[in-house]
Amino acid sequence: MKTYKVNPGRQGFTLIELLVVIAIIAMLLSILMPALGMAKRQARKIVCKAHLHGWGTVFGTYAQDSHGKFPLWHNDYASRGNMWMDVLRPYYEDASKMRFCVEALKDKDRVPGSTLGNYGGARRSWLHPTPRGEIGPYDNLMWANGSYGINHYVYGYNPNSEPWTLTKGVDIPWGTIGGTGQDSQVPLLFDCTWAGTFPSETDMIPPSGDDIDPPQGWGLGINCEMARVCLDRHGKVNVMLFMDLSVTDVYLPDLWKLKWHRKWRPVQYTREDFRDADGNIWLR
Repeated sequence: MKTYKVNPGRQGFTLIELLVVIAIIAMLLSILMPALGMAKRQARKIVCKAHLHGWGTVFGTYAQDSHGKFPLWHNDYASRGNMWMDVLRPYYEDASKMRFCVEALKDKDRVPGSTLGNYGGARRSWLHPTPRGEIGPYDNLMWANGSYGINHYVYGYNPNSEPWTLTKGVDIPWGTIGGTGQDSQVPLLFDCTWAGTFPSETDMIPPSGDDIDPPQGWGLGINCEMARVCLDRHGKVNVMLFMDLSVTDVYLPDLWKLKWHRKWRPVQYTREDFRDADGNIWLR
């Protein structure tokens, strides 16, 4: 009768070896995950830039047909329909995708009257009544939504419709698309928590990077219209379309250095100035 000897060799990994392998895998994942997250954010920012380039083409075509002039400012978007999306409507067929930065798709399908309100945030789009909107009707009104906003100083001066900006006067707004002599420094369209904004160089620095946060909500009023664009949507920058139709990342402290209107006086800020209510720097 034959007998078989048990192989005295190793039959598998020891517990210590398994723990070492698991530790190595965990370490590799800890290194790779932030890189993958950064790659995803970078990809989303590239898509955002592509959307703004698309809007740049639309604005450029409109400017050619209108001799560079943009309509006069009116405070009645809901009834008059002079939101920039309405003004540009003949120049695009479907802007359903171009209306949104992919970082701000949260609650984009909400309807008017929801508990979320109409205002946007760093990750949320805005909702605004307008006769030529793509949503509705609700309460006999059509609505538009999106996550980009226009520099309201692009509109022409209208003595019969007072803007809500702290900086007013016939010689303040541009009234044009291009031809400013400083087109590469004049913001046109950008990441925004509302359909547009009227910032002033005296605007305070917002206490956070999300305009929908309770300490900051509704743009902090007329004293901080800049809160609508000083957003933690792409980290330290806002992706902006300029009057020369270029698309550029703008470091948030540099928003005050741009040429928002004709008489804008640049202000120098640094990361150290961006502090929350507790004095902590919120700018990453």
